[in-house]
Amino acid sequence: MSEFETLLYLNRADVESLGISAAETVTQIEHLCRERDAERVLNAPKSLLRPVDDVLFMSTLAVSEDPPYTAIKALGVNAANAHQGMETIGSTITLFDRRTAYPVAVMDGAWITEIRTAALSAVAAKHFGRKDSETIAFIGSGAQARSHLDAFLDLFPLRHVRIFGRGETNRRILQEKSESL
Repeated sequence: MSEFETLLYLNRADVESLGISAAETVTQIEHLCRERDAERVLNAPKSLLRPVDDVLFMSTLAVSEDPPYTAIKALGVNAANAHQGMETIGSTITLFDRRTAYPVAVMDGAWITEIRTAALSAVAAKHFGRKDSETIAFIGSGAQARSHLDAFLDLFPLRHVRIFGRGETNRRILQEKSESL
């Protein structure tokens, strides 16, 4: 059997079911930042194309020694999708074995993008923000705001959430999530 016959596909539900917490992601982001400083993680500049108004496509590429993988993320954004009740961002991540250069997994990238972005913000806040911060504010109330709230709750004694967003449904969901503080 060739390596390509064992290619794993993980949809969003599969990725979410792994149970990776925001706190674990923050720890891994800190590790990868140290690895990047030591040049054991390499990443290329983002590549971006805008074929038409309100639509863009972006790709990112990173290589790591430990774990020994290369990841390529492809992401598409269409702001007009929101008017049709659709997600505005779609993405996939293809993971390659760094030694063989064979792809080992293709994953839905939406949840990974949400938690990774929030974890990176949380790392910055952890090192540069006030440790006793009780208030957080969001401009926008969608998936990124929800994932940021999760990541920041693990690091700060938050008691107040300020929400500024256009979408009524997203505002309500984030408000309900924040009422448990």
